Amino acid sequence: MRDLPAGAGPPVAAVTRRPGPAPGDPAGGLPLPPAWGWRVPRGGRAAYVGAAAEFQATTVQACGLWPFIAGAGAPVAGTPVGRHQLSGEVVCLDPLAWMRAGLVTNPGMFVLGQPGSGKALDVATQVPVPAGWAAIGDLQPGDWVFDEHGRAVPVIAASDVMTGRPCLEVTFDGGTSITADADHQWLTSAAAAGVPARASPAVPGPASGIRTTRQIMDTLTGPGGVPAHSVTAAGPLQLPGLYLPIPPWLLGAWLGGGGVTPGEMQARAPAMRAHLDRLGLLDGPPGIPARYLRASCAQRRDLLAGILDTAGHAPAPGVAAWACPGERLARDVRELAATLGHRALLAPPPGGQDPPGGEWTVIIAGRRAGPGGRWKVTRVRQVPSRPVRCIQVATDAGLFLAGPAMIPTHNSTLVKRLAVGAAARGDTVLVLGDARPDYTPLAEHLGGQVIRVGRGMDRLNPLDAGPLGSVLPRLAAADAGQLRAEIRARRLSLLMALCTLIRGRPLRNAEEVILGRAVDLLDVRAGGGQPAVPDVLRVIEDGPEELRAAARAADPGRYRDQVADLAFTLDLLLTGTLAGVFDAQTTTAIDLSAPMVSVDISRAGAAGDKLLTAAMLCTWAYGHAVADATSVLASLGLTGRRSYMAVMDELWRALRGAPGLVEYADSLTRLNRAKGMASIMITHSLADLDALPTEEDRAKARGFLERSAITVLAALPPRELAQVSKVTPLTGPEMDLVASWSAPESWRPGARHPGRGRYLIKTGGRLGIPAELALVPGERHLFDTDQAIRTSAATGGPGM
Repeated sequence: MRDLPAGAGPPVAAVTRRPGPAPGDPAGGLPLPPAWGWRVPRGGRAAYVGAAAEFQATTVQACGLWPFIAGAGAPVAGTPVGRHQLSGEVVCLDPLAWMRAGLVTNPGMFVLGQPGSGKALDVATQVPVPAGWAAIGDLQPGDWVFDEHGRAVPVIAASDVMTGRPCLEVTFDGGTSITADADHQWLTSAAAAGVPARASPAVPGPASGIRTTRQIMDTLTGPGGVPAHSVTAAGPLQLPGLYLPIPPWLLGAWLGGGGVTPGEMQARAPAMRAHLDRLGLLDGPPGIPARYLRASCAQRRDLLAGILDTAGHAPAPGVAAWACPGERLARDVRELAATLGHRALLAPPPGGQDPPGGEWTVIIAGRRAGPGGRWKVTRVRQVPSRPVRCIQVATDAGLFLAGPAMIPTHNSTLVKRLAVGAAARGDTVLVLGDARPDYTPLAEHLGGQVIRVGRGMDRLNPLDAGPLGSVLPRLAAADAGQLRAEIRARRLSLLMALCTLIRGRPLRNAEEVILGRAVDLLDVRAGGGQPAVPDVLRVIEDGPEELRAAARAADPGRYRDQVADLAFTLDLLLTGTLAGVFDAQTTTAIDLSAPMVSVDISRAGAAGDKLLTAAMLCTWAYGHAVADATSVLASLGLTGRRSYMAVMDELWRALRGAPGLVEYADSLTRLNRAKGMASIMITHSLADLDALPTEEDRAKARGFLERSAITVLAALPPRELAQVSKVTPLTGPEMDLVASWSAPESWRPGARHPGRGRYLIKTGGRLGIPAELALVPGERHLFDTDQAIRTSAATGGPGM
């Protein structure tokens, strides 16, 4: 320091004086400079500048100073999934790689986000609801609509009204037209949809898949101009019985007879007239009261029978026709037939008017008659843009009914990028239940294995120990005993889950004991072989002494009473809606050397919800058994260690099958860290999990998200983010960012949706990483689900 007193210590910095008085030297008569010095060389008040205060902070705390300092940057471990939306640096992601690098504590990943964007209908589109009809623009979360099977399901999310969107009008062969967003999705069957330029000519055979309205327009007709796309007619609306003042058949006969009261109704005429008056049928053109159109299936069937018995006729086998002079009644009869799952066409009088004497004709096809109970798409045309809106419903397929004919309409690119990266590093990707199928084309492209489960296709034996069974002979006695106990637990757990699915409720304690003893007995008898479900049923029905002892029933009659319900449940597993899939040995084992294995269960989904859920549960069990077997062999030095990436898409579809199934899924996924297996669970919304049947199941399902070290959020509305933040902490800016991706404030035709390819990656309490994924040319073909479906259909490739 300048002018330090003698002995004050060593100088901190030496100062060379110039001749003459220095600036600010009191001896020279100059004023003292300010603390920051004069603006001239060597004009400072002191030659020493003290160091700034120094602080220590964690990476999370330091990142809060962005952009004034540079933080640690995005992780570089894993597969490149895009660029950081703020810094532009490359973002890498992989659950196993992040765990090995110490970034996370377990290899679990939960992906939560809307399955796409822009899937909307004209806000004026009428949607059938339990009380009648409602415009889609008026529906709110908590309202109820119908799915493609006719079941009442809740609306769990609804978008804001969007304007400026490109709109297309879809017309079906029954004359019904629905105006939809060009990106709205439909579940259609395409017998010979237009062939992309790079594809070979199509082979015959329908291919079912999700397609956008624009894609349907681009591939509208097949060879000879025949309509290429069709939509399956909805199932009968499932509604409870109602009190109806006039028996349905009698009202139908009165309506079918044009208001005449013949035969049996003569005695009821005075009372009927009073009821008809209260129902408003004596004033103005007659119609079917709304209460009757939403009565039970049996009541509506009687109503239609009364109409057709009075004045209907059969122009062709399996087809009924009925004519009346009034448009209102004719439209009501068409709606009535549609609520019963029939294809019903409405033909106006000649000239399209309603002249005196002109008749409207309703043509009703039996549920097994006509073109397979399907509505053919006959025309798609561009129309002026209209306000549109989309809803999300708690259904297995995301479908809900729309329009007067009640036509079903629909409601993972990041994971596919991760799958490609994992396969490139030598990890095995296991897609445990591809329900749409989304991953089959990618697996085939990577030279992997595709197992197609369904009736007449590959079978799954729920009791198959898989690769674990081949390990037993190589183990010491103590280790073999421990592994046998694990195999037994897996077999019994899966068999109980399937029985729960069949019954809709868990097994009784006594039944669980008997089932376990039967599995033990078969394991001894098999001598290293794999028992199957028919063997379990057979041994339970035979009732050997070991099982009677387990049932505490020395008397054979009492034993039969104890196992009667269990035997019927197992019989249904073999002969009921699940027949032909779980009644024999596994036909195709998982190839441990394949880079990617996709278990395609889409055909099982076409056969019903229970079959799809059962196939998914069995696939999960078999896939985790593969990882266990590899881990055991590696610990013995018999093979090298191998890592797996398990993809569990459409998670909630398996969990909703019956109460208690969440417990089974939870037991499979808890120990993945020890197995060297990363689990990626994918669902659209936390509301999917909230739709589970019991509070216990809902709490355990939310545990999947809580235990996952990595959470990926994509295009979620604010109310959904509020629920997510209770489990995964989100800052205000993070919530605003993700919400901004869910729907734009305004649109222009053909504009890119703001949420396309954008994700927020969260790990623990760290600030999220906003990443944007851009597809390279090769990925656009493989990762675009709809394009993959069209290409597979056009080439006649497997999986469709």
